[in-house]
Amino acid sequence: MLEAVYSKVSYLVIVVFADSFIMKHACVWNVCVQFKTKMQIQIIRAKSGGSVQYRNVFHAGWCILQGYGLRGVYQGLGATMLRDTPAFGIYFGSYCLHFLSNFVICERQMK
Repeated sequence: MLEAVYSKVSYLVIVVFADSFIMKHACVWNVCVQFKTKMQIQIIRAKSGGSVQYRNVFHAGWCILQGYGLRGVYQGLGATMLRDTPAFGIYFGSYCLHFLSNFVICERQMK
């Protein structure tokens, strides 16, 4: 009985942690990747004779924020969430199964 309560509580804690981690990760990581990608595209264009638009990553972020607003900064967030949510679900889910199976085995061995 006690094992079932521990396993349900532990599983719930890990699921809540995973959900909050996914949201924070996607909101921060998506912005960083977008600025980095803009800089990489600029380098490729500059090598083929194009003009340089951004001085550095921070300048790219500032220009995107001024030109497109927050919508431009978070462009592609939906696609990132669709990609990352299943991936982190599998990652944390497998950890949860491993952790809980070891926890139950240890509890049984202690008795």
